[in-house]
Amino acid sequence: MKKVIMALYLILGVNLFADWPTDMLKAYNNSDYVKVEEIMVKACDDGIIDACYDLASRYSDGRIIKQDKVKAKVLYTKVCDAGNTGACYELGLMYYYGDGIKQDKIKAKELYTKACDKLNIDACYDLGLMYKNGDGIKQDKIKAKELHTMLCDGGVAKACSELKKK
Repeated sequence: MKKVIMALYLILGVNLFADWPTDMLKAYNNSDYVKVEEIMVKACDDGIIDACYDLASRYSDGRIIKQDKVKAKVLYTKVCDAGNTGACYELGLMYYYGDGIKQDKIKAKELYTKACDKLNIDACYDLGLMYKNGDGIKQDKIKAKELHTMLCDGGVAKACSELKKK
């Protein structure tokens, strides 16, 4: 019985909220940015992680809706905790640069590592740079080379270029 209820919930849940991107796009095309935010907040509150990620991005960059770094941090944390490596990376960037929050390169390293462990290219690259330069963490050129080699072997040109530098 539990399996049947769960299946119905998943089927209905997906269908219930499947229109949030379409509704958001309609509001955007009508320049109704308050409605855009309302739709995104509702979808996020209803547990749609993609909506939470999109909302965090909008709060972070201030496009479409009013910039709010505190809300961006909260949402990126929620989405990162749900396993989205892009959110972990973006949150890491906020900590690395002190973008709307207190700069904390150790926390940035932790978030880059979490994302890199799941093969987020940008996180692995930036983590490699932190190790190479000893930027906020103990310098480890061997670890930096390992990360950039892995990326270069995967076809990431900027990592290959980084390996050529001394």
